[in-house]
Amino acid sequence: MNTSNSSTKKQMYVRIKRRNQTFFIQANRSDTIFHLKDEISNALNNEISPRKMRLYLSSTTSSKDSPPIPTPSSPPLPDSATLADHDVKNDAILFVVFRKPEMSEDDDDDGELCWEDVELYGPASSLPSADTPSM
Repeated sequence: MNTSNSSTKKQMYVRIKRRNQTFFIQANRSDTIFHLKDEISNALNNEISPRKMRLYLSSTTSSKDSPPIPTPSSPPLPDSATLADHDVKNDAILFVVFRKPEMSEDDDDDGELCWEDVELYGPASSLPSADTPSM
């Protein structure tokens, strides 16, 4: 039996959510947070630099009517950390936010005003349908 180095790494999938988008990223537990951000950037045709993204773990508190969201006290995951460092498991949910377009690179990177809020839209049934009359 051939056991190459790539077969010894455990492959997993991570769901990364933003508003009404979900990115499914194939990863290893040894991959860094920056690697995930780079994969998202590639999926977006490099329109958003990985440096203009923050990733958050989902909180463990949620109800059946609302998805888990990061609590305000949860800091963004550091670029150099690995998925194993934060015990991210297969099919875990992370959240991504982007730097606001009107903010320049020179603006305070740690200032929360530079970053989008975590926003998730509910299931399609909660969105207006094409049959809903507009006012």
